[in-house]
Amino acid sequence: TDSWERDYSLPLSEMTDLENYHFGQMDKRMDAADAIPGLDTIWRVGHDKGVNPFTGEWMAGFHEPPNDNLGFTEVVAGILRPYNEGWGRAVPAEKMKLVELWNEPSLESWTGTAPQFAELQIELRATLDRDFDSDGDGRADDLLMLTPVAPGFFGDFTVDFLDTLQLNYDPLDP
Repeated sequence: TDSWERDYSLPLSEMTDLENYHFGQMDKRMDAADAIPGLDTIWRVGHDKGVNPFTGEWMAGFHEPPNDNLGFTEVVAGILRPYNEGWGRAVPAEKMKLVELWNEPSLESWTGTAPQFAELQIELRATLDRDFDSDGDGRADDLLMLTPVAPGFFGDFTVDFLDTLQLNYDPLDP
């Protein structure tokens, strides 16, 4: 397709089909990281580096909220699967343990609202907990989600983000 836009509203069968993923570049990076003993890889999920190599402009859909949060989180799980479960390749010696959702979304890399970002965070955490829980405790095993949010720089983004998380907080499922 000629479009750089991302559509996450595809059927689940499309997102869970290994043939729809192309891991060549990421495989090389993960294999290089795997060659360094004890190295933990941080995978930044999000499109803060989505600049069109031909124009230098932001690519459509690369720093905007996904058009379907669940679809987006299914794609994230699909990308993690090869590096944590061996989906289509050998599992690296060190599984991917650190997942960062965007980077400082209160800056220019996220054009959505703080509540939209919090809702995406909640949906991603739920997807990872569902898909990467092998011991049955309801939590993703050996997988930590990072969300760097800079307080005080741009309006009330951080406060609104934390307020939305608090409204959706369930002490029985933190």
